[in-house]
Amino acid sequence: LPVVNRTRFRIDPALVQNELIHDLSTQSKKRFALVAVRSATQPHATANAVLKTELRSLTKDNGAVTSDFVQYAFTLETHDGEVLWSGMYETKRASSVDVIYQ
Repeated sequence: LPVVNRTRFRIDPALVQNELIHDLSTQSKKRFALVAVRSATQPHATANAVLKTELRSLTKDNGAVTSDFVQYAFTLETHDGEVLWSGMYETKRASSVDVIYQ
């Protein structure tokens, strides 16, 4: 499904989706097929599960330095809401520059 960005950062959702598609297809070893879905309201009719991706952040600004804690959450769910897999990654950055690197 499309990436939900709840951070203060502008992102290109296609960058996140491309990375996920690459990693999942590499790890799948042809046990399953990936189908790109462009709309959260129109899941693919033949898909057994959908991958939800959400980015959230907390920001602290003390004047000269801004500190950001960013959380990347992934959930693979069936259409009836059963969670098949979930993963979470976190980054923290303190800088006077408004960019996240990983």
